[in-house]
Amino acid sequence: MTPEGRVKAQLKKFLDRCNCYHYWPTDFGYGKRMVDCLAFWRLQHVPDVCTVCAIECKRAGITKPTKRQALIMRELRRYGMRTFLVTLNDNDHLLWFEQKD
Repeated sequence: MTPEGRVKAQLKKFLDRCNCYHYWPTDFGYGKRMVDCLAFWRLQHVPDVCTVCAIECKRAGITKPTKRQALIMRELRRYGMRTFLVTLNDNDHLLWFEQKD
């Protein structure tokens, strides 16, 4: 498994435990480019409403998205979506870095 694959595997387990729906778009050269994962979950106090965030996974030690990924995340934030970069710390725990302008 690649170092980034380890992060994705940990994130998938975490999202499953949190009862989140997660979508991992693949890029075949058609349509818009996207980050690694879109995660959806229901709000407890408003059961008919769902919220979503965009997540980019990076291998341990990387805490910044590429320029292209940063542009995608900035565009998603313009529409009100929260965006995160996720990596692993030395103990293989997920580290979340919210991306802001």
